[in-house]
Amino acid sequence: MSTPELYGIAAEFTTAEAVTAAARHIKNAGFRRFEAYTPMPVEALDELIAGKQVALPLLIFCFGCIGFLVGFFMQYYLAVVDYPINVGGRPLNSWPAFGPITFEITVVFAVGGAFLAWFIFNRLPRLGTPLSAIPGFERATIDRYFLCVEASDPRFDRARLRWLFERCGAHRIAEVAA
Repeated sequence: MSTPELYGIAAEFTTAEAVTAAARHIKNAGFRRFEAYTPMPVEALDELIAGKQVALPLLIFCFGCIGFLVGFFMQYYLAVVDYPINVGGRPLNSWPAFGPITFEITVVFAVGGAFLAWFIFNRLPRLGTPLSAIPGFERATIDRYFLCVEASDPRFDRARLRWLFERCGAHRIAEVAA
């Protein structure tokens, strides 16, 4: 059951162990759309909050292949079709001479594509989050741990979530407006 005016329910915890245990309970209860906000990396949370796999390496490879083709055929067109210069009887299509520029353009396309894809996959630039309105959320960068279950989760139920968070020892529970 999704509630459009509600972003989700967030709970504040005082220790990394508490937020990890709460995330384990939330995942075991069947919730899939939740996120943790911590002041430092908590390794146990990485496997509990596993997002969908992104095809970023495949996209980088594809951008690199496009860069390779652009780099090679750009030089081929310039050296063979547009402005052929016969120097010492050498062939116009001297592909070994095209190698360094082709490599550089391949790298530029791969890095540029990775940067662009990373921005798109992370929905950047994102200047704020609805969680910023929670009193005390700024402490997520200092000494507090937050766990938020989004209202878009198919199993979202306010009463059940409050009960789960209280059972896990949440310091404070807040509903986050959209």
